[in-house]
Amino acid sequence: MLEDYLNQSAELQHKTGTNQRGNPVFDDILTIQCRLQKKYTLIQKLDGETISAGHICYLVDEVKTGDKINGLTVLAVNSMVNLNGEIIGYKAVM
Repeated sequence: MLEDYLNQSAELQHKTGTNQRGNPVFDDILTIQCRLQKKYTLIQKLDGETISAGHICYLVDEVKTGDKINGLTVLAVNSMVNLNGEIIGYKAVM
């Protein structure tokens, strides 16, 4: 059902770790189906800091914080579940 709304595409790069200097290392670029929105949101991080995010991406591919979508770093991820409790998609905030 969610796939019907995913009428856009984006480039996803999964974070695989860090190099010797502490910089993130990413996988190859994957093209995914998604729904992108420009919407400003405030996010409270685990350390209590509040940051502003300007993009939201809805997708069915698994994504984690630290990954990149269209070159933007994912700051927060929420799982979307159906009535049976199964994960049907993700909401990534960048």
